[in-house]
Amino acid sequence: RLTEWRATVERLTGFTRAIAAARAAEDGVRAAPGSDADVTMEGVTLALPDGRVLVTDAALRLAKGEAVLLTGASGSGKSTLFRALAGIWPFGRGTVSIPAGSRVLFLPQRPYLPLGTLRRVVCYPLDAAAMPEAEIRAALAAVGLPQLADRLDEEDAWDRRLSGGEQQRLAFARALLVKPDFLFLDEATASLDPPAEAALYALLRERLPGTAVLSIAHREAVARFHDRALRLADRRLAPAG
Repeated sequence: RLTEWRATVERLTGFTRAIAAARAAEDGVRAAPGSDADVTMEGVTLALPDGRVLVTDAALRLAKGEAVLLTGASGSGKSTLFRALAGIWPFGRGTVSIPAGSRVLFLPQRPYLPLGTLRRVVCYPLDAAAMPEAEIRAALAAVGLPQLADRLDEEDAWDRRLSGGEQQRLAFARALLVKPDFLFLDEATASLDPPAEAALYALLRERLPGTAVLSIAHREAVARFHDRALRLADRRLAPAG
């Protein structure tokens, strides 16, 4: 047991040193309090931990109520760009600014479903006890999950109980309840068929007109639910055309 413990400690120590070295290699992506109402990204260069550059000198402005589509080939760095916006990607440099006090929600392709009751899952990260049940039921019905409305107080491993498509619908119900100022969708409808995907995007634009949306998606039909499009190619972020 002591030998196993020592091996584990050595691996973790090596991992910690590697992270520290990678962070020291660059200035890091800095998060700065927003001076206006928009999310901005200035002079952002992103790299992999081994130093390979994914994105060079990217600039972005996301205004309140605006919907922007982000496209690009697989592996081009789209999800890494989202991680930088979320403040969880240290490899690179530049500045990301999100307005102070704004409510921000990230919905990845596989949404996080905490343990506990379905009520807690759908309301996360809000306090489920403070959310009116009628509003929760309405959100579930709006995203096509009315059958779950009577199971709000059931406890289960919902990430295993629900299909991929159901989990993504549930995440959209969460967005309706949270009402974020800025919503980031990283292939958040990839498990749904095109009609269901279109219905959910239409729902967002209808129910959350003041929410700014930045989406990563591959289906061309999604573009009509956005005001403009950006493309990440050859390590550059530029208007799609």
